[in-house]
Amino acid sequence: MEGLAQAHLGMQQQEEAQPQAEPQELPPPPVPQLSQPEDLQGQRPLQITPRPRWKPYPAQVSVMEAHFQAGYTKPTPELVAAVQRIGTGSHQQVQVWLKNRLARSKRDPQTMPHHVHHQQVHDFASTGEAAAALHTLGLPPNGGVATSPTESDSPRTKRLRVTPPEPRESAESEFSAIAQGAMEDLANVMSSVEVGSLDVMRGMLRTARRVCCYGVGREGLVMKAFAMRLYHLGIQASAVGETTTPPIGSGDVLIVSAGPGYFSSVQALATEARRTGAKVVAFTAHLTAALPMADTVVRVPSQTMGTLMAAPQLPNGHNGVHTGQPGQSPLQLGAPYELALQLLCDCFCVVLQHDLGVLDQALAGRHTNLE
Repeated sequence: MEGLAQAHLGMQQQEEAQPQAEPQELPPPPVPQLSQPEDLQGQRPLQITPRPRWKPYPAQVSVMEAHFQAGYTKPTPELVAAVQRIGTGSHQQVQVWLKNRLARSKRDPQTMPHHVHHQQVHDFASTGEAAAALHTLGLPPNGGVATSPTESDSPRTKRLRVTPPEPRESAESEFSAIAQGAMEDLANVMSSVEVGSLDVMRGMLRTARRVCCYGVGREGLVMKAFAMRLYHLGIQASAVGETTTPPIGSGDVLIVSAGPGYFSSVQALATEARRTGAKVVAFTAHLTAALPMADTVVRVPSQTMGTLMAAPQLPNGHNGVHTGQPGQSPLQLGAPYELALQLLCDCFCVVLQHDLGVLDQALAGRHTNLE
């Protein structure tokens, strides 16, 4: 045992006497060589083309502004189609514009609510498609956008200051010109009404149990006249607000008018009618308003007070008197829509009379004799 221990001790001493080899450093891992783009290999900088920003034409801005002023902050298919009839523009671009417009109105509540913002000041109405689209929407050819710095930058009171009137023509010739222009405008409006929506309303009224009509202002007078004519046809019709107006429910029809696209009272009554199960028909001059509370929308594309307020700028030298600018009806405010609505309802009643087989003598027999 002692011999084995001495031998083991001797081997350890020999190992300690030998010099220890220093550890070798491992070479660094090879760095992968990345392939260079062709542009860099050819010593040319890589060009990144930024996405161009959408700059709508003034006419497109006017269409979107009219949509916004009617109380709608989201695009509709009708609005996008109207914008695309004038120039390029996608649904997303229109949506972004409305979103930015809403943000501007929240940041600066003192700004005129109907001021038309624009990025280009040239008149885009030189193209036929733009002029036709604006005329259909009841807007002036330039969309009401000011075309000079003095119009867009000066205060509202300065733009509306009264200037001395220019010499006018005789009252007779002026009246004839206004009447001729009004009749031509009315004919264009009537030819633009969608017949399909009238057919839907026609089917509703033929089977309706009761019909109630409602509108505000002068539109309300037209709706009362419409209810009167429906009553002459033998339909149980009445005007909302009268003491004899019956309750409405399933099987009934509520007919409302909202020329600019929105009235709070129209919205409330239509919502209540839908809740009770009644059908709702809505007349409007607005071509892009969604009007979700209506089962059927009859669009009468004409000038309303809303379209004029969406473009209030007046040309230089304007004395504040309505003169009927190009693309604008010679009539005042919402009269073009109100007259078109009256004529449309009367023409519709004639068609309905033929469907129901009612004679003129029967209509006269239902007319009141307390006059």
